[in-house]
Amino acid sequence: MGSGGNAADFVCDRTSLGRWRCWQEKTLFTRCSPCHSVTEQNKVGPHLSGVFGRPAGTVAGASYSKAMTASGMTWNEQTLDAFLTEPTRVLPGTTMSARLPNPQDRADVVA
Repeated sequence: MGSGGNAADFVCDRTSLGRWRCWQEKTLFTRCSPCHSVTEQNKVGPHLSGVFGRPAGTVAGASYSKAMTASGMTWNEQTLDAFLTEPTRVLPGTTMSARLPNPQDRADVVA
């Protein structure tokens, strides 16, 4: 991975992902990459490295809304799916407004 944490840094493991799925996930991540990285570099939002099992609002050096730090959420497939569907509905007061309304897009990003 490069140091920028952009979609270009998204590394595909061809032994576990087909070329189409890998391309699709990389393409979908371009929606996330303006604010998030897949490396341990924070941007406008926190980095997404190691997100599964991590309590929401806990990445050192990242800026969070009061709603996020007080949410008590832990990121897993269910919480990410719900949050990415409609962040402001799931967590009123969050600063994240980007959403992925398509269920298959969310499944591909969360996978």
